[in-house]
Formats: sequence, structure tokens, C-alpha cells
Amino acid sequence: MESDWAWTEAAGARVGSPLRVATLAGVLQALLVNTGRSWSAALGARLRQAGGDLVRRAGLSVAELLAGHFRATAARCSKHALVLVSGDTSGLNFSGLRAVSGLGSLGNKSGARGLWAHSAIALTAAGEPLGVLDLRLWSRVGARAPKDERPYAQRESYKWEQSLQAVQQRLPPGTAAVVITDRESDIFEYFLAPRRAGVDLVVRAAWPRNGRSGEEGPWQTVLALAANATPLASVQVLVPRTATRAARQATLVVRAAQVRVKSPRKWPARRRCALPLSVVAASESEPPAGVAPLSWILLTTLPVPDAAGAVTVLRYYQRRWRVETQHETLKREGLRVERLQMHSVAALKRAIALYYVVAWRAMDLCLAAREQPEQPADERFGADELTVLAVLAGGEVTTLGQAVALIAKLGGWEGYRSSPPYGPKTVQRGLLKFQAMVDYHRLRGEARGP
Repeated sequence: MESDWAWTEAAGARVGSPLRVATLAGVLQALLVNTGRSWSAALGARLRQAGGDLVRRAGLSVAELLAGHFRATAARCSKHALVLVSGDTSGLNFSGLRAVSGLGSLGNKSGARGLWAHSAIALTAAGEPLGVLDLRLWSRVGARAPKDERPYAQRESYKWEQSLQAVQQRLPPGTAAVVITDRESDIFEYFLAPRRAGVDLVVRAAWPRNGRSGEEGPWQTVLALAANATPLASVQVLVPRTATRAARQATLVVRAAQVRVKSPRKWPARRRCALPLSVVAASESEPPAGVAPLSWILLTTLPVPDAAGAVTVLRYYQRRWRVETQHETLKREGLRVERLQMHSVAALKRAIALYYVVAWRAMDLCLAAREQPEQPADERFGADELTVLAVLAGGEVTTLGQAVALIAKLGGWEGYRSSPPYGPKTVQRGLLKFQAMVDYHRLRGEARGP
């Protein structure tokens, strides 16, 4: 039997038969523990044929394939009064698949070909990943009319509203949500999209939209309104590391205002309106020498009556980086999804969708173990896995922090007080060895019989 987590994420997938659900669970587990290997090598002789048939299955949509994971994510969300949903778009480079038709432009000067992926990942208010709530994959093929000549529903930017509607459909009733997105989603139509009660938006502003405070104030840009607002608080934030910068602490001065934001001037008179929003501005007061200061202007449908409300919105926005971590895990932290070799775009999309689930699992283990180490280990590990962990530890393993630290050590983490934190790649390497131990333990049990 595959690990319990994989069965949980596979159950409910609309793939046609219970046997295919079992195959899906096996593929998820194999991809997680065989990180760094090709699709074929990861699946091995036992799953290679069935896994290939699954992703090549005609007519199977990504939503049907991930239906079980969406349901499991919703169940995890139901345990929280409020969840955050972080959305982002990333290009996936498959230029090496020259014989595969249907790949499109990635919008850069190199002429790279591939797919675009838009995902929405659910988080607790503390930032713990709960799973993917929406995933869209497409290619930019052929010439397109200029954006202004296409209806809104035919533009690529419509993905933000489509994803929002899908997230709302999959969220459990009674769970409030704040959907957090970056500058690309600063689209007036997105703010007007239907939202159910308890669902709000936080969007990083990209455009100098006109707005005003109250009904009588002068019209000026939202950026000016935010900059002129009274400072409310000073907060410390951790700026995560990227490929081009180190992690650092930044001190931000926070301002906020209640505004009415005017619709675009090019809209016909019958559509024009002024939308009530809150604007929260956060600017770095003393950046390090030679470093550009942080400056965030956030538009939100949440009320921001005071300093505490403004800081809360800022903290929500900080959690948006989790979806960037997801894409980093997907592309580089061992999973290397851009090395996938498939014979069709349809099969490629389905395989990528499975890697999104695996990337969530790797993030979940790492972040939860590092940030909430006292969580019970049996919430993420089954009985056989806990037995093997107890052998490794020389005693019972009761917390998630203990469990993942042991696995990370199998992956090469030294575990000293001075050691840097382990990451998804280290945990994935450890899982490869750990799974072999669990499989051996199960084989011994089967050989002994009941």
C-alpha cells in the first residue's frame, strides 16, 4: 500500500476507475520519494506503464485528475475559520521538446517555448500550505489581436477571475478566505468579479489609478493618496532570499486610507463607477546601502479601520511568497519539472499537475516541521512510517519536527545547532531513503504473515 498521504490526495479523482485511483496514488508517492530522477525512472517497472496510460488518457482534464487533491485541500481548509489563497503565474520552459506540437511562446527574447501555469495555493493564516485549490495550464500559440480589441473574457488576464471563481467553488462553506495576488492582477474587472460572503482580495497595485478619500476629496492617484496618509505603524518583515539576493530583515512604515477608486477612463459612460477599497502602503525607511528600498502599495476589499488592520493586510501579503516557493520547488528544488519528457502537450499538462501536488507535499513537510514542529507526527505519517522513524530515533517519534528532521538527516542535513535550515530538496533526498526503509519494513511484515 502507498503512503497514506498519497491515497488521501488521490481519493476522489475523476479518472474512471478505482484501479486508476490506485495508480494515481502510486505515481504521487513515487514522484515524491524519487526526486531528481526522470519520470520513467521515478515510476519504475511497477508503475511506468500504468502511470503513462494515466497521463495519456484522452479527454482527462487537469481538474478531473486533481479532483481528489482539491477535495482534500478543501477538507484541510475546513479546519480553519480563515484561509489565505496565494495566486501566481509562472512560465515553464520546454524548448527541448522540439517534436511536441502545441507549445507556445514564453514571451522572452530567447524564443523559448513552453507552457504557462497559474496556480492558487491555500494557506493557513500562519502560512502553512494546505494544498492547491486551482491550477490552469495553457500555451500562447498563434497571433493574437491587440488586447484592447478583445473582450475581457478572451484575454489572458481573465485567468484571475476564473481562478477566483474556481477557488470559491472549492472552498468549504463557512470558511472565510483572503485571495492574495501580485501586480499582474491589478485589473479593475477583477475587483468587480462576484465574490461570496467572507471572500476578500488583496492585490499589489501596478497602476496609478485615480481615487479619492470620501465623496468630496480631490481625485488623485492611489499612490499619492497612500503616500500622503498618516503613518500608522512600523513593522519588521523578513525579505526572503532569491537567486539574486540574500534574505534580510526590513523595517517598513505602514500607512492606510479608505478610498474610492475610479474605473478606467476608456470605459464607456454606462460602465463607469467608483469602487470602495482600502489602500495600504508600506515603505522601507532605512534600506541597506546599495539596496533598493521596499515599497508596496496594496489594494484590498477588506476594511482597514486602524493600524492593526493595516498591519494585518501587510502580513497577509507577505504570505503571497509561498506560491513563489511552490514554483521554485517545482522547477529547481529537486523536482525539475521542466525536464519532463512527454510526447504530447496534453500528457505534459497532466504530468505537471501531479508535480504540483508533490511540490505541495514537499513544502508542507518542510515548512510545517520548521515553523510548527510540535504538531503530532501521526497527522502526516502512517503507522508503518512511524515505526521506521522510531527505529531511526531509538525511541518513539511524536512530533512532526522530530520526524522531518530525521528524514532530512537521511538526505544529508547535518542537524547541528549551527546548521542552516533544511529545505525541500534535502527532505526529498531523505524521503528516497526513508521510503526504501518503509517498503522493506512492510515486506518483512508480509513475509511473516498474520
